[in-house]
Amino acid sequence: MQISTKGRYGLRAVLELARRSGDKPVSTKEISQKQRITIPYLEQLFFRLKHKGLVKSVRGAQGGYFLARNPKDISVGDVIECLDGQIEFTDCKTTSEGHTTCIGPENCMAISFWDDLTAALNEKLYGTTLADLLRDFKKKKSGIREGAETEA
Repeated sequence: MQISTKGRYGLRAVLELARRSGDKPVSTKEISQKQRITIPYLEQLFFRLKHKGLVKSVRGAQGGYFLARNPKDISVGDVIECLDGQIEFTDCKTTSEGHTTCIGPENCMAISFWDDLTAALNEKLYGTTLADLLRDFKKKKSGIREGAETEA
């Protein structure tokens, strides 16, 4: 299981919006330069994020994007699910045609493991907000600076 490029880049893009949150929108050009994501790819990501209500846009020369909610109210899971869909470890589920790839909970000795693993992942994804990641980044960055200064 791996988070797609859409999920990873989308998270970077919304974190850049969160970091620069303020009164004015952030242009795709600014995000592209800072996060090294092409503008066309950013536009695809923001189309989905906007459709799901995670970002808003302003048109025009001074336009761009901003978060639709406070960074403490948007989880990593919200962003990943928007761009990648639900994260699943196994295909132990029923398809839209009614067929199942599972032998059934009455015969599967690993089902509780997969359920627990999914629950743990979802707890981390949906329990971590953009604000949490920004705070951790700022702490780490200031620690790197402090460490570099003390070594010199």
